[in-house]
Amino acid sequence: MKSVEMIYQLTSRIPMLMQQSHLESGKAWEAYWSPIFGALTTQCTNPCREVRHQSFSSLQRSLLSPQLNSGNQKSWTAIFDEVLFPLIFKLLKPEVYSTDPIGMSETRLQGANLLCRIFLHYLPSLAEWDGMLNLWLKILDIMDRLMNSGQGDSLVSCAHQCNLYPLREFFANGAQ
Repeated sequence: MKSVEMIYQLTSRIPMLMQQSHLESGKAWEAYWSPIFGALTTQCTNPCREVRHQSFSSLQRSLLSPQLNSGNQKSWTAIFDEVLFPLIFKLLKPEVYSTDPIGMSETRLQGANLLCRIFLHYLPSLAEWDGMLNLWLKILDIMDRLMNSGQGDSLVSCAHQCNLYPLREFFANGAQ
């Protein structure tokens, strides 16, 4: 668990490293943020519940960090395509679930909650993006998969708490 905390502590140095690197922002994101998120998401599927819980907490703090919010479209779309979606798909794998069936149900709920929370956090930036509808449809598809993975009642409650259903109505009523 100490290693997860050490990985998280690296996030405070990333903005300075990115600035000093003189890399284009997308390349800098890949060089600095991507390995951090890769390490944390790997630990989010660790068979040990305590490690998973701490990893989810660190991942959430990192994804909500003001240092991450650069205003760059690549950054906030990569959060979904390269971090959250692969994490959820991994959590849905039977071999991952079987490492801790009781605890992994809670972990899947944490994944759904994290996906919703991050989506709502970045919604103001995403609203201006042409790919918003496609992203929304992917999120709904993933939530459907999670709800049909055996944790349905709990995930339905999670979806309501995360305001997914009011957002779905918003889009269904003509929002572009």
